[in-house]
Amino acid sequence: MEVVGKLYQKGEAIKRTETFTVRDFVIEIENQRNPQWNDLVQFQAYNDRVTMLDVFNIGEMLQVTFDIRGRKWKNPEGREIFFNTLNAWKIERYNGMPAGFNPTQANYGYPQNNQYVPNNGAPQQPYGAPQQPFAESQQQTYQQPAPAQPEAQQPQEGFGEVAKDGDDLPF
Repeated sequence: MEVVGKLYQKGEAIKRTETFTVRDFVIEIENQRNPQWNDLVQFQAYNDRVTMLDVFNIGEMLQVTFDIRGRKWKNPEGREIFFNTLNAWKIERYNGMPAGFNPTQANYGYPQNNQYVPNNGAPQQPYGAPQQPFAESQQQTYQQPAPAQPEAQQPQEGFGEVAKDGDDLPF
C-alpha cells in the first residue's frame, strides 16, 4: 500500500533487543473533505530500514510504501488486546506522480493489444495525494477496436510432421 503525506514527526531509533531496532515516524495526510482535520498516521521502520528517514526533513512531502501487521496480546487480567502496525519498507520524496508512473510509457487512454484501458489511462493517485481532475479536453472515451482479421498462416516447416525415427517432437 502507498500513502502520500507530509513528514510531521520522526523519532529516534530504539534498539529493543540485540537483533531488533525500531523507529517511529508520523505522516500528516490531507483530509479531502475537511483540510482542518488532516490525519496524523504513525508508521514504523524496522532494523536496517530505520536509517531511511535520515535524509528527510520535517515538512517534506513523502510517499510511503508499507504493509499492515497485526498482533494479539493477552494482558494479565486475561483480556485479549489487538495491535496494528503500519510497517514502512520504502520512503521516497513525492514528486506529484504515483509510484511507478512513467510518462514516457503512458498510453494516455488509447487501447493497447485490444485490451480495455481503465480510467482512460489517467494515472492513479495514491491515497492522501491532492486530487487534480483532468480537464474536459483531456478526457477521452474508450471505443472498442474493430476485430482483427486473421491472416492465412502457412504451415511452418518441421511442425506437424512425424519424424522418420517415430518421435513426434519437432526438434
